[in-house]
Amino acid sequence: MTRIISVSTIPGMRVFSIVLMLAAGSFFTGCSSQAANSADLSYKQFLSVSGVQSYYYKEPGTKDSYPLVKGSLSNLGPETLGVVEFTLRYKDNLNREVYEEQAYPVYVSKFAGASSTDPLNPGAKLKFAFRCYKCPHTWEPGRIDIEITKTALIDKKSS
Repeated sequence: MTRIISVSTIPGMRVFSIVLMLAAGSFFTGCSSQAANSADLSYKQFLSVSGVQSYYYKEPGTKDSYPLVKGSLSNLGPETLGVVEFTLRYKDNLNREVYEEQAYPVYVSKFAGASSTDPLNPGAKLKFAFRCYKCPHTWEPGRIDIEITKTALIDKKSS
């Protein structure tokens, strides 16, 4: 199952919708021995994305402005995750996609250096925040779709 979270902000009102759809053959093969399992796409049913906010953030010092997407990811299932990939789709005021990118709220790898994160344990919740410097200015704040496109379980034998 693929879970797509659509968040639209209408002045004075926030509309959330969750759409479940079948995934078509996307998979992940981890390079790390910790994430050696290929993606378990069915595990997405145990993941919950909540509290999503998306807006233009202005840096206090430089006054640079860019889209910022924040929220929480919860693991409601019985397994520990080493990788969770989001595909973020930014939309304009007519709900047309203007930009797409991948982001990793969970990425455990001995090769990732400082960008490596902790695994997402059963029952755990983590907060995420992603900046997008390449998103065009036609993006309408609050209009973003988040799809969980990859997951990888921690290989318990090599942990």
